[in-house]
Amino acid sequence: MAFNSFNKIMILGRLGRAPELKYSTAGNPITKFTVATNERLKGTGGQAEEHTEWHKVVVFGAAAENCSKFLKQGSLVFVEGKLRTRKYTDKDNVEKYFTEVISDMVHFLDAGGESGGGEAGGGKGAPRGEERTYQKNTPKAKEEEFNGALSDAIKGAPDGDDDLPF
Repeated sequence: MAFNSFNKIMILGRLGRAPELKYSTAGNPITKFTVATNERLKGTGGQAEEHTEWHKVVVFGAAAENCSKFLKQGSLVFVEGKLRTRKYTDKDNVEKYFTEVISDMVHFLDAGGESGGGEAGGGKGAPRGEERTYQKNTPKAKEEEFNGALSDAIKGAPDGDDDLPF
């Protein structure tokens, strides 16, 4: 009997801070940012409490450059991708794990203004109110880019969550 699996995540939320663009040693663009999602839960005593979850997102290639160029803290985005958990050993020889969203597609949902943009290859912007979508050209190219960036990152993963390689 064959076993099939599926790894897909969709997140609608706002950026917690401006995207951070870096380049791998091979020159491939990599952008990371965090997206906050909120939900209302029943707390103690039956009162509604809001819970915020933070999601680390990684984007590669031309889409990474567009995210860096057009998104800012507070931008509303819809991210599609897959979850990936990685580990590294810090300077004290302690194994650390973190989970991130490897983006397949980023939809820019803010209406016009500074969050505007064109298609994944660049562009000068879309009319106000239009949704912008950025994605990699092929899954194979994205996977190869991710694997190259991952091997670059593993060579010297730093201590601390904010200092992760990308």
